[in-house]
Amino acid sequence: MRRIGLKRAGWGSVLALAVAAAAGGQPPKPTTDNPGELERRFVEAFGAGKLDEAQAALERMMAVSPADPNPHYNLACVLARRGDIAGAEAALRRAVELGFTSFDTMRRDEDLASLRNTETFKSILARAASLQDEAIDRRVAALRKGFGEGYRYEKDEALRLAFVSGFEAASFEAARREVTQLEAWWRAYVLPEQPALAERAPAWVTVIWPNRADWNRWAQKTFGDRFGSVGGIYDHSRKELVAQDLGPTMRHEFWHVLHWRDMDRRGQVHPVWIQEGLCSLVEDLEHSADDAAKFRPVASWRTNSLKRLQAAGRLPTMKSILEMTPERFSGTRPLANYAAARSLFLFLSDRGQLRAWYGAYVEGFGEDRTGARAFERVFGKALAELEKDWRAWLKQLPEVAEINRPGEAELPFGINEQGAGDGLPITSLSGAAREAGLRPRDVLTSINGKPVRDAGDLARVLGEFKAGQTVEVGYRRGGSTGTARVTLLRRE
Repeated sequence: MRRIGLKRAGWGSVLALAVAAAAGGQPPKPTTDNPGELERRFVEAFGAGKLDEAQAALERMMAVSPADPNPHYNLACVLARRGDIAGAEAALRRAVELGFTSFDTMRRDEDLASLRNTETFKSILARAASLQDEAIDRRVAALRKGFGEGYRYEKDEALRLAFVSGFEAASFEAARREVTQLEAWWRAYVLPEQPALAERAPAWVTVIWPNRADWNRWAQKTFGDRFGSVGGIYDHSRKELVAQDLGPTMRHEFWHVLHWRDMDRRGQVHPVWIQEGLCSLVEDLEHSADDAAKFRPVASWRTNSLKRLQAAGRLPTMKSILEMTPERFSGTRPLANYAAARSLFLFLSDRGQLRAWYGAYVEGFGEDRTGARAFERVFGKALAELEKDWRAWLKQLPEVAEINRPGEAELPFGINEQGAGDGLPITSLSGAAREAGLRPRDVLTSINGKPVRDAGDLARVLGEFKAGQTVEVGYRRGGSTGTARVTLLRRE
């Protein structure tokens, strides 16, 4: 899930408010001071040229969220279109003071065309790099004040990420390594083989991994009654990623960061099926035994759900997926839409065409934004013919374990499936598990080297083994880690 607040991507808030629908709930009823509703009102009014209404919505947004820089940036656009150059400059300066760092957007924004020759505009862009550094330092200082000294605060200068973590040191370091590996895999297997775009340092992104108590407080405050259905978010307008776990959610949201960075450099905004399908791809994957930076995306509970639709004759067509609007994607069978979008990228990955497709897509973006021509160009087939291949491929995909059924393998200890964000706490132990060195309150983190961060990971990984097999489980105990060999039991 990602949320974006600049005017050209206003539909991002629609998806943010639709998370509850994806979990079977309903978005909250809009109120006058609901930020998402105010943002929608602004986007609709601005798009319709109703600048008075647009400005009124922005002024209300500023009153509701005084520290948010985006309403001030959007106000600069409104005032520039009205010919109020001095007012637009003042609004733009205020946006920067509050931490606005989307300078690629600012460079290209046609609504600010009348400001481009002003000293304010030139000065901001000339100081872009230092402004970004100052903004991230202020942001981290504010987070340190909020979360306290029990958290870790570290910056990765190469990746332009500022980490704020409430997890134990071992879990934090493992997650940082995986972030580095994910970025390397993105560059090697997604970004096209073509001359690099004009390189400018991307804006800093804050990566927040709160402990469970802080996550619950933040999510309830941010999402209200829907907080239980939200696992994480990347807010592109704030350049902020927040995730409650260091597994599937973290990977999904971090790829939103990488994808948005590439879209910003290209001046493109890709449709929702690409954004969510591409980032869902890395939710479930296997690490390569010989290359830590290489992953293999695998079938998951999402493909299970799609296979069930296929068996029932309700599988959507490729064409309908590629042409889906954001409102339909998030409002009509959203879980099925996420599954369908991910399946197209898993199909590309399995066929070794992910990088070729993405390259063809961004190159032909101006001619076809749906992605259909990129598919036809890469596979050399009409979309209707390619759909037959996709359906046949989906049909032969293995069913992935989602729960442990009677007769299947299970661990010789009990676990809390709610998880700790970095694994599953052990709640009870058999005698054999105790003899292996495990203790209650240890946190299960892997099985035979395969990460187990949540109940979904556990079901999928356990599904590969049979009762009676001996496996090596990785665990965290406070700030230390260890391994133990245990024999899997047969679930009764």
